[in-house]
Parts: sequence; C-alpha cells; structure tokens
Amino acid sequence: MKLRHIAIGLMMLFCLSVFGQQQKTVPMKAQLQKTEVQVLEETVSQLQAENQAMQKQLENLEKEVGLYREDVRVKEAAINEDQSHWLTLLSIVIGAIVMVLGVGVPLVLNRKSEKYVEKMLADAKQEATSAKEQAEKAEAALKNIQPQVEAVKDQVASATNQAAQAKKAVADTEELKKHVDAIEKKINEDALAAEKAAKEAQASQLFAQALSEKDSSRAIELYTKAIEQKHGFSAAYNNRGIRKKDMGDKEGAMKDYDKAIEIDSKYAMAYYNRGILQIEVGNIESAMKDFDKAIEIDPKYAMAYNNRGILKKDMGDKEGAMKDYDKAIEIDPKYAMAYYNRGNLKKDMGDKEGAMKDFDKAIEMDPKYAMAYNNRGNLKKDMGDKESAMKDYDKSIEMDPNNAMAYNNRGILKEEMENNGSAMKDFDKAIEIDPNNAVVYNNRGTIKKDMGDKEGAMKDYDKAIEIDPKYAMAYSNRGNLKKDMGDKEGAMKDYDKSIEIDPEYTMAYNNRGNLKKDMDDKEGAMKDFDKAIEIDPNNAMAYNNRGILKEEMENNGSAMRDFDKSIEIDPKNAVVYNNRGAIKKDMGDKEGAMKDYDKAIEIDPKYAMAYSNRGNLKKDMGDKEGAMKDYDKSIEIDPNDAATYNNRADLWLKMDETEKAMDDINTAIEKDKDDFVSFVTRGEVYMAMGKPNVAIVDFDHALSIKDGVKEAYENRAKCYRKLAETEKNKVKQAEWITKAEADEQKAASLK
Repeated sequence: MKLRHIAIGLMMLFCLSVFGQQQKTVPMKAQLQKTEVQVLEETVSQLQAENQAMQKQLENLEKEVGLYREDVRVKEAAINEDQSHWLTLLSIVIGAIVMVLGVGVPLVLNRKSEKYVEKMLADAKQEATSAKEQAEKAEAALKNIQPQVEAVKDQVASATNQAAQAKKAVADTEELKKHVDAIEKKINEDALAAEKAAKEAQASQLFAQALSEKDSSRAIELYTKAIEQKHGFSAAYNNRGIRKKDMGDKEGAMKDYDKAIEIDSKYAMAYYNRGILQIEVGNIESAMKDFDKAIEIDPKYAMAYNNRGILKKDMGDKEGAMKDYDKAIEIDPKYAMAYYNRGNLKKDMGDKEGAMKDFDKAIEMDPKYAMAYNNRGNLKKDMGDKESAMKDYDKSIEMDPNNAMAYNNRGILKEEMENNGSAMKDFDKAIEIDPNNAVVYNNRGTIKKDMGDKEGAMKDYDKAIEIDPKYAMAYSNRGNLKKDMGDKEGAMKDYDKSIEIDPEYTMAYNNRGNLKKDMDDKEGAMKDFDKAIEIDPNNAMAYNNRGILKEEMENNGSAMRDFDKSIEIDPKNAVVYNNRGAIKKDMGDKEGAMKDYDKAIEIDPKYAMAYSNRGNLKKDMGDKEGAMKDYDKSIEIDPNDAATYNNRADLWLKMDETEKAMDDINTAIEKDKDDFVSFVTRGEVYMAMGKPNVAIVDFDHALSIKDGVKEAYENRAKCYRKLAETEKNKVKQAEWITKAEADEQKAASLK
C-alpha cells in the first residue's frame, strides 16, 4: 500500500508539473504580434499535443486513484469486521456476567446454600475476571487498531483531495482546451480575413490600374481580374461596362450594368450609365426609368438631371428638359455641360440671347470645352456674326484637332462666305477624322453640287445614305441634284423617301412643292407648301415658295401676304426681299420693288440674282447705265448665271449693240441649253440683225422647250411677216402670211 501511496504522490507531482508548464503559453499573444500567422498555428499545434498527453496522464491517474480507493474500501471493511468481532465478543462476556448474576442470586435465595453460592460466586468471579480480561484485551485491540483506522481515513481523505485536485486539473485543462480552440478559431478567422483583405487590396490595385489604363481592352482585363479577386465588386462591373460600351460591346456593357445594380440596388451611377446605354440602343422608355431611379437614389446627381434633360428635349418635352438643366446647374453651378445643353435648348426655342449667355458660361467654366465653342459658333453664324463664328470654330479645332463636327461647321461657314476651296478642305478633314459621318458627306455633296461637280456630289449623297439609310436630309438634297440633272422622276422618289422617313421634315415638302410646281402640278405644289407651313408656322421659306406659286397663279395679293409673312418671320432673308421686289414690279410698284431689291443687296452684297433683277427694273425705268452696272455686278458674282447674261443681252439689244448682245446670249445658251427665254432673246437679236430665217429657228426651239410662250409666237409671227414682205413668190408669200396669222392668233389666245 505504501508503494501505491508513493505512486499516487508521484502522479500528483507530475500533474502539478504539467499544469505549471501550461502557464508558459501566456506570452503567446505577444508573440502573435511579433510573428506571422504560421508561427501562431505551430504554437497552437504544440499546445494541442501537450494537452492530449496531459489528458492521457490524467486518465491513468484516475485509474490509479480508483484502484487505491478500492483497496481502501477493502481494508476499511476488514477493520470494521475485526472491530465488529471484538465488540460481539465483549457483549457476550458482559451478557454472561449479567446472566450469572441474574441466575445466581435467585439460586442462592432459593437453595439457601452458602457453599453453593460461594462456589457459584467464585465461578462467576472467575468468569467475570476472564471476561474482563477479554474485554480489556478487546479494548486494547481497539486502541491498537484505531490509529490504523485513522491513518486509513487520512489516506482516503488525502486520496479524495488528490482526486478532487485531479478533477479540477482536468476541468482546468478542458477550459484551457476551450481557450485554445477559441484562439485557433480566431486564428482561422484572422487568416481568412487576412486572405480576404489581401485579395481586396489586390482588387483595389487592379481597379486603380484599370482606371488609368487608356487601352480599353487592357482595362477590361484588369477589371475582370479585380472582380475575380473581390466578390461583389459592383464598381468594377460598372466601369467594365463603360469600357465595353466604348468598344462597341453594348450587350456586354448592359450585362455588366445589370450585375452592378444586382449587387447594389442603390448604385446610382450604374443606373445612370445604363440609362445612357439604353438611349444608344433605342430603349428610350427604359433610359428614362434609369435616370429617374438614379435621381431617386441620389437627388443631388447633377449629371443624371443633365442627361435626363437631353432625353426629354429629344422627346419633345422642352419644358421638362429646361427644368432638368436648371436643376443640374442649381446642384452644380460650375457644371459646364449643363450650361452647354441648356444653351442648345434655348437656341431651339428661339431664345438666342439666353443661349449665347449659356454658351459663354459653359466656356467660362471650361475654357477647353471644344463643343461649346463649336455651338456658339453656330449661333453666331445664325445671328450673322460670321467673323466671330469663324473664331469660335477655329478655337474648337484648336482645343480638339479631331473634332470632325467643328471642321464640318467651319466648312459650311466658309461655303457661305464663298470660300469653297477652303470649305472643301474642311469637309475632307472631317471625313478623314470620321469616315462614317453621314452629315459631312451630305454637306460635301452640297458644295460639290454648287461647284458644278454633280457626279462627285451624287457620290457623296449616295455615301451619306449608305451610312445612314434614315437620313432624310440626304434624300432631299439628292432629290435637288437629280432635279437639276433633269431626273425629275428620281428627284420625286427621293423627296417622297425623305418625307416617309421624317413626315415632319418641312424642307422636303418645300423641295417637293417646287418640283411639282415645275412639273405644272400647281395643286400638288400648293398642298406641299401648305403642309410645310402647317408643320412649322414659322417656316419663312415655305411662305416664300408659296408666294412664288401664287404669283404664277396670278394671285398677287395673296402672294404679297406670303412674302410679307416670310419677311416678318425672317427679316434677314435676302431671297424673300428679292421675290417681293419682283411681284411689286409686276404690280407696278416700281419704287417699292426698288426698295426691296436694295434691301436684298444690303443683307447679302453677294446676292447675284438681286443685282440682276434690280438691273431689269432699272432697264424698265430707262436707267440703262444703272442696269448695266447691276448686270455686270451680278455676272462678276456669279459667272455661271445664264439668266443675267440673257438680261444683259436684252439691254445691249435695246442699246443697238447687237454684236455684244449676241455674245451675251450665246453665253447664256451655252450655260443653260434648256432655258427657252434665252432662245427667244437670241431670236430677237437675229431679228435685229435682219436674220428672220435664223430667228425663226430659235423661236421654234423655244416653243419646243415650252409650249405657250406668248413672246415666241409674237416674234415668230413678225419674222413670218418680214419674210412675206421680201418674198416675190406669191404662193410662198401667202404661206408666210398664213403662218404669221396663225401665230398671231395663238399669241392673242395666251395671257
């Protein structure tokens, strides 16, 4: 049993030594701060191994304690059994004494035998003495055993105490294990967090690289890697969508915007960008919803108000667009683009002064805003300030040398300023920059047409329509070219197509009306002019064209009202003053006509037709010298105008300068072989030169071009009469007279 006590003691000392070792792990936290996660993991593994070893030792200790307790219980039972035996023996002795006394006394009394009593007493004393000795022995034995019992009890108490300490050690170990598990869990969580943080840091780095990357393909790769590193990276999806849109991958861009919004339903910028893309793909209603949502999420989102304003303007909601532009500027008073867009809207609404202020403000906010210079240039051009407009176009190109639209607009201005060569260079440059810009091809086609390059013009109009089959203006302009080339049927088809594409395109109605007028479909022409005015009651050109038609229909009063209305709408339109001057001349108001021609020339000193018409008026008023100066100026401005050569030829004829008259009229016919008027005039020159036979050929040709020309019949009749006067053959003479009478009758029937 002593060996067991020694073993138990050794075991307890071992446990205490193990528990002491556990206290050495306390500095682990400080170590964690100094080392990496891997070192902490190794420490925890070591703790776990030591804990397992200690657990096994505790299990062995519990087994030893159990065995010792069993030995104690057996020993205690044996002691209790010995004690019980001696106590039983003592009770028997005491019982025997009592019995002897109880039996002996009565016997002595009953038998009255002294000897017998003495003998019995002696025996009893002997037995009592013997019993007393045995009791003393038993008491001595009990006294001897008692220390052993106490020792056993002390050992049991010690063992119980040791077992309790062992249980506490086990409990402490379990608590330590829980602490270790918690540390291990925290380590794992920290490791995962560290890994996540590392990935997010890498994602942020990739994102930053993508932001500064100029190559969209490379930027998309970087955004994709960022998305792989960071789950739910909505900003990366949004920005990748922008780059995909820039590269023409609209479907991929839409998916990225959708994903960004799926991740973050409050991501205003993603809604905004998706709205812009929706416009490009034609989903106008969806675009409006996205802009609305962006503004709902962020009521201070100035860009969203600005772009929603653009959309509303395109949808015809000018009032709503104005409110959005105003709001954008209210939020951000330095928002140049909002001023620019509001300026465009004000210009469209006729508020040129307000538009100019907004364009000025946009440029003030952003002195390098190329499109603001460009559009301010357009406004200045419309207001007649061509010099300032040119400066703005130049500045726009300086700010952005690849601004195709600025080259295009400067080309238009140069064309108006009759610098066609330089204008052509600007159009060429615009096409070089943007070879898919239908507008520039259309404009270059127009200048080629004006320069007489009809084939080149046709190719440009065709190219514009090829690029944009819905380009109504290109069809209308090609129709004008076909009309000039004598292809009236082709022209009519182009005008019809233009109107089919854009039923609100007033210019197409105007042009088709002019063609119908030329084809003697005056009723159809009137309907087209009326339609143009119905669509746009402020269409000065439509009133002008309808006035010309009414003049031809001899409704001069109504024609005059149309010209007046046209001038009221556009008091800077030289063409209308010229036309009103012509009708005033026909109505006998020569003074009023002269004022209108003067005004037309004042507005446009390069207006050749106004000089020619004023020359006609001066000729009729007897101012031959003034008329000649006007004709000379008209031809100087436009050397290809056949009508002016014809008019000057007529003046030369009146001045009896038949040779000069013949030179001018031949030039007129050379420039326009289909003008019946020139053939009538040349016939008159031949008449003045005494060549009635040749004159008759010209009158015949004039009537072949246009039947019903009164002057042609009258002059041909005169030629027939002249031939009859010199004809000696009576039969032939009668034939000439018959022809003359027929022409005279025909002329009389004509108005």
